[in-house]
Amino acid sequence: MPTIPQLGLQTPDQFIIRHGAVSSFIAEKQPDSSSAEHELDAFIELRNEAAHTKVENLLAVDAIGNIGRFLVALGNALADMVSDAVIRRHIESKKYAPFMQISNTYGDRSIVVGIPGAGLRIRVGHEVVVLRGDGAYQMALVEEIQLNDAPSNEALGDGTTEVGIRLNVRSSQNAQILVCRVPSLGLAQPPVLTELVPPRIESEPDTEAAEITFGTASHDLDDDESGAAGDTADQ
Repeated sequence: MPTIPQLGLQTPDQFIIRHGAVSSFIAEKQPDSSSAEHELDAFIELRNEAAHTKVENLLAVDAIGNIGRFLVALGNALADMVSDAVIRRHIESKKYAPFMQISNTYGDRSIVVGIPGAGLRIRVGHEVVVLRGDGAYQMALVEEIQLNDAPSNEALGDGTTEVGIRLNVRSSQNAQILVCRVPSLGLAQPPVLTELVPPRIESEPDTEAAEITFGTASHDLDDDESGAAGDTADQ
């Protein structure tokens, strides 16, 4: 079975630890005594106990609720990790092309100005990538376009005319706006990843372990005595 890095995804530990949903969950709990690794360890231990031994102690409602909230946060982080890998692959394969470099921002920094390159088009409702110089990025939705001091539904870059764009996220000067070259990839709906995604952390792929790893602790489900996963306990 291929490891997560071999699938083209960055190792999940750093992405999950830094993810907003997981960080918020840990902060709401006890940040000094809890961590994503600790919560996952506790869940796996409870699952294995329920699957392979007689359950003697029942969890309180609050404890069950905490497990549920952690699993939701973990699921959101893993989904965003896959989305991040897809978006970065689109950028690397030139399916997203540089539309313009942001020369100035205004208001709450959601209004950006720049001169688009020639031949690329942008429309209200388009999903774009706002890419910083350090590799961090945000997905954004084009809410308004100002062309020649007048509102416009679209703008076609000519390399000389300045364009103003209102996005649904804050941006920064000198960041680049990338537009999708493939029409089916640009969805006219709110994007999934509107938080700032940090630069990717590369790591050497682990050719032996196939399970998710946090730091030095590996997490997989215990096997039953026959060596097969405890499928019957899960049913």
